[in-house]
Amino acid sequence: HVTQTRHAQKACAEMRGIMEQEIRLLCSGYGAETGSDLLAVKLFENTETGEVHTEITGGIRQGDSPSFSLLHGGFLYTVAELVGEKHAYIYQYRLSEDGIPVPTGKKIFLPGGELCHLYAGKKALYASCYGTGDFFAVDYDLEKIRWYRSPGAGVIDAQTEKICPHAHWVSEQDNILYLADLGCDRIYRYELKDGLPEKELEALVLPTGEGPRQLLPEKESGKLLSAQELGGTLRRWKNGGCSECVKTSRFDGTNYPGTICMADEKTVIVCNRGANTLSAFSTDGKLRYIGEWATDNWPRHLLQIPGTDLIVNACNKEGTLVIFAWNGKELIRKDEIILPGASCAVYLSEK
Repeated sequence: HVTQTRHAQKACAEMRGIMEQEIRLLCSGYGAETGSDLLAVKLFENTETGEVHTEITGGIRQGDSPSFSLLHGGFLYTVAELVGEKHAYIYQYRLSEDGIPVPTGKKIFLPGGELCHLYAGKKALYASCYGTGDFFAVDYDLEKIRWYRSPGAGVIDAQTEKICPHAHWVSEQDNILYLADLGCDRIYRYELKDGLPEKELEALVLPTGEGPRQLLPEKESGKLLSAQELGGTLRRWKNGGCSECVKTSRFDGTNYPGTICMADEKTVIVCNRGANTLSAFSTDGKLRYIGEWATDNWPRHLLQIPGTDLIVNACNKEGTLVIFAWNGKELIRKDEIILPGASCAVYLSEK
């Protein structure tokens, strides 16, 4: 019935001469005890009015906390996060014509805990285990581990007397690999050779308790942005040093910044867990606060849809993926997708 309605709406739009583009997304979540936790979604945007509608076209259940996913080489890769202290998997899927994940049967076991992030490098797929502080590089066929590093080994928390690394996002810029370690307040750096880390460089050291979570290279300036989960800050790095640091929210209370993404060439968006807002900062010159807008509970992830002004915000505790439009001055809420434990959205294609 929903599909028939959608087809009827599209036919009416075509009769009126209104242009409508179709965008395909893959959304993941890890809060549903039953039902699909990987959803294929079609997003329809009216290019004349800016109106947005979504349609769930199908889905499957992975069942072991697929909190993060990415697309590379025509395949979808997902993680299994909350499955044990030393138990983590990466899965590979192909996609049907409707964007529904179909298991290829390929997966790889990693001896780490709470696998929370993947990064597609030129020659390897990088995986970060938050719970144990381990970083891995595996081949895209998921046959072998090509590189492994546990940089937090030996770092002891003074209160708990336990090792406290928390491996997080991996990123790459100018043939340098960056690894964010939230628990150790470090951003590790490696020179790459043949697509794999070869030489470790001096780490970027943050103040105690800052907790770097995500890294985002600025393409034009060559600078690096980092979001600090524990410190509630956005930092900008240049030539191996921190050149700027700003608070990500003007909310008066505890705030844990999550993902950051570029809304356009000179605007970065930050999702604030706790404040439950999205903040915008200009990167033209010094970092400048533009504004802050309410979103749903616990905004965990951001996706800027290429070729559009649309941003998808996965709100974990609310169980929604909220779609916003960025008009250069503010974020405007357009629609939402319901998915328990919503954690991530991946852009697949456009028609």
